[in-house]
This record gives sequence, C-alpha cells and structure tokens, in this order.
Amino acid sequence: MCQLNTSSVADAASHKAVPARAFYILGAFLLPLGLAGLMTFVVFAAGAVARGPIAATHTDYATIETPSANQTVSSRFVASGEIVKLRDGEVAYLTELVDGKFWPKMRLGKTPGPWKRKQVANGGAGFKYKIVVMAVTGIGEQRIEDWFENGRTSGKYPGLEAPADMRAIAAVRVVKK
Repeated sequence: MCQLNTSSVADAASHKAVPARAFYILGAFLLPLGLAGLMTFVVFAAGAVARGPIAATHTDYATIETPSANQTVSSRFVASGEIVKLRDGEVAYLTELVDGKFWPKMRLGKTPGPWKRKQVANGGAGFKYKIVVMAVTGIGEQRIEDWFENGRTSGKYPGLEAPADMRAIAAVRVVKK
C-alpha cells in the first residue's frame, strides 16, 4: 500500500502562507501612515491651514482691519488698517505676497495713521495670497521707489524679492471668491 505523507503537504501550505502573512502585516502597518499622509495633503491643499504667517493682523507697529484673516474676497475689495508706530528711519508700504515675491501697492509713509486702499484680486477662484504691511529703511525704500518708477515707464511690474532690510509689521491671508 501507498502511504501519503501529510506532513509534507502541510509544510508546503505553510510556506505559501508566509508571504501572504508578511503582506498582511505590512499592509496593516502602512495603511494608517498612508491615510495620515493623504489627510495631511488634503487639509493643506484645501487651504484649511494657513502656512507660515510672517506677521499677525494686529501688532505693536501696524494693524490690518479689513479684510480679516482668511476672508474670501471678491475681485475688488477695500483693504484698510493703521500704522501705529515705526522705528527711526523706517517707511511703511502696503504690499502683496504671492509665491515668495512681493508686489508693492502703496507707500503708507513714515508717520502713524490710518490707511485705506481699493484692492484688485487677480487669479482665479480659490487663489490665496497675503496682504503685508512692510517696513523698510533707506535701501529697501529706494528699491521699491525704483520699482514703481520702472513700472510706470515700462508698464511691467515683476515681483520683488524681499528687501534685506524689510520687516513685516502686519499681514493677512485672503482667498479670492
């Protein structure tokens, strides 16, 4: 009679199960990490978290009253606030910050007081950028004034790198409707 060795059949089945168990354990370990990464991406991509604020809307030096932080704005809106105080030799400018570049909008001056400007929001719906009140000294002021003059003559207003002597004294992030 022929005898069947059942232990060799069981050994073969258990060897096939080893890779399946390893993939199961690996999947159980990686699934929470993958979901956490996906959720983080979705939250940041949706703009639910403001990244890297460079100043608050209200500081000891300046305030931005309107628009409020993360406010959804139309194509045309009013930005307003107040220069509270500046250090000696500084002048304030209203600027927009997009993708690490600044676009000066208005010289706010060297003396404390309220300011107001009609703004135009470029970009499509959901476009996010910051309105920044910056304080600069002589070198930064000259760079910005030269930028305004070059823009008036050429019609081109490229973004500026932050002047070395720039200090953000108030900022607010807005989102276009």
